[in-house]
Amino acid sequence: DDDDDDENKKSEVIRLEQDILSDMADNKQFYVYETKDFWRQIKTAGSAVPANALYLQKAAQSDLSAELATPSANIVPPVFIHPTAEVHPTAKLGPNVSIGPRVTIGAGARVKESIVLEDAEIKHDACVLYSIIGWGSRVGAWARVEGTPTPVGSHSTSIIKNGVKVQSLTILGKDCGV
Repeated sequence: DDDDDDENKKSEVIRLEQDILSDMADNKQFYVYETKDFWRQIKTAGSAVPANALYLQKAAQSDLSAELATPSANIVPPVFIHPTAEVHPTAKLGPNVSIGPRVTIGAGARVKESIVLEDAEIKHDACVLYSIIGWGSRVGAWARVEGTPTPVGSHSTSIIKNGVKVQSLTILGKDCGV
């Protein structure tokens, strides 16, 4: 009787590639759009950070470079800072950082390979690496939020250690505090 239950459960599983897309292709209901323009797949929230890095690097080599922050001792390009953001002059940003609207970054803070979404605050001397800081979130003074680097060319945002798959980036959701 348990074997019948297992068989029923197996038949309830739908596999996108095998059960749906292949049938659509066979029936000419499935098409491919080919582009020579920049494109990066984003399947998970964590894949936004390497996609952001690629986008910023592409922007730096195009007409969009004027939108990026001017390189300096504390700005390691490419970095995008929204015009409404407030970044203390002693904070160090970059490379591959996007700072959203109304973000506040305090003195001595360090942000690298990360996305900081609108209304977030990173207090003085905090460190944010390989992370996404969500809307309205707060990273306290001297706090550290750190993920694991994801190579830009990689399509995986997870690492496997001791047989366990773990997301490699750190993501704070909306209105979180650290």
